[in-house]
Amino acid sequence: MTSTPGPDEADESRTALSTQIGRRLQQIREADGASLATLSERSGVGRATLSKVERGTRNPTLDTLSRASEALGVPLRSLLEESGPDQLTDVQALTQGAAVERLGCWDTAKDRVEVFRLRIAPGTRRLPPGRPGTRGYLTVVQGTMRAGSAATPRTVGPGHQIAFAADQPHVLEPVGGPAECVLIMRHELPTPEELADS
Repeated sequence: MTSTPGPDEADESRTALSTQIGRRLQQIREADGASLATLSERSGVGRATLSKVERGTRNPTLDTLSRASEALGVPLRSLLEESGPDQLTDVQALTQGAAVERLGCWDTAKDRVEVFRLRIAPGTRRLPPGRPGTRGYLTVVQGTMRAGSAATPRTVGPGHQIAFAADQPHVLEPVGGPAECVLIMRHELPTPEELADS
């Protein structure tokens, strides 16, 4: 005989779901580079409402989530999936002497976006090329990083970002000590026509 959850369990479940959705919304918004004010303007949803949704203190309506996901250019399911789609980035080259935390992964109409937080000890990491069209975006939180295309890496410090073609060999290297950074990888997904031809 199956038991139905009591009121307390149902409340806990709703709270956990609201927190999860809020965290996903914040991750996707920040990866897009949009502020709460920008997302509010794009979606027509109040800034205070979006802030409460992100903090998990307000249960979002389907209309709110639909408008927010459309404004961010991602499918609605991206806000609802706990784990997101399969990871495409090969992070094995990073794991030696580094703490790698996957912050999020979702699909847009054209690509798969993956976000990682990296705490890296000194030493060069050479990463293999991703699929054609893959782009990397590295934002340094602490320390200094030399990063980008293996042929022409650039050095950036805290608060600065570097964008690079990640469909060719690329490097990540802390300079002068350990570094902490956020790495966003955008992988172009095959079109339905490309999938049909393969």
